[in-house]
Amino acid sequence: MRATQLETALQSRLVIEQAKGFLAALAGVRPEDAFERLRTYARAHNVSIHDVSRAVVAGSLGVDQPD
Repeated sequence: MRATQLETALQSRLVIEQAKGFLAALAGVRPEDAFERLRTYARAHNVSIHDVSRAVVAGSLGVDQPD
């Protein structure tokens, strides 16, 4: 059970890091600012940062939207 929890946490973190890098590169901002955009969007729309990150990586949430 613990191994499953750790694997889930790692996968979630990987998606967030991918989205952060994607936003940073495309929007020309620092990774810290890209993370803040993800977090702000997630809070404003009452969704998890993981779900927002997954949508950014999948291309279903545009770069300009999480601002």
